[in-house]
Amino acid sequence: TRGPLLAILLSCLALQACPNGQSRVIPPAPTAAPGSGATWFYVAESNGPGLETFGGALSAYRVGDDGLLPADPVVSFPIVGARRVVMHPELPVLYVAGANQVFAFDVTDGEPVSLCGPNVTLAPPCATDPAFGSNPLDITFAKSRDTWFLYLTEGGAGQSTNYITRLAAFPLGDRGELPGQATS
Repeated sequence: TRGPLLAILLSCLALQACPNGQSRVIPPAPTAAPGSGATWFYVAESNGPGLETFGGALSAYRVGDDGLLPADPVVSFPIVGARRVVMHPELPVLYVAGANQVFAFDVTDGEPVSLCGPNVTLAPPCATDPAFGSNPLDITFAKSRDTWFLYLTEGGAGQSTNYITRLAAFPLGDRGELPGQATS
């Protein structure tokens, strides 16, 4: 019985010797060894619950070889009230639904780049036209003949009471480009 008790006592003494009570063995925050692989983690960040009108982002993290995420993203794009992140079923295109519109990013090399290039624009083919009050809830895809469609469930009643819950269909271009308006 002395062995386990002695181990616990030594552990407690070791922790008390650490500055600010933090262990020198356990890092104070998630860290990652630099990754040589190409595993990416995409996050839609919103500044709080509910229907934000300010803040939010798409952040991209490269997963370290040890499976951990770095403390800071590799890149972050401001997107008001980012809600959903989905990949195109066949193309290396990432779609992000914000509070009022959808954005498209090329992720061929993992790091997101706007479909319009390094300068993110808020218009087609990189983004749908803003639909204030649309409040996107979910995204799905379906293919009709040779065209992929992005279906966006809009909850409505966000910033405008003119929108009611609906399903909007956006036909996607050959490279995953977004149109300005839904076709139905």
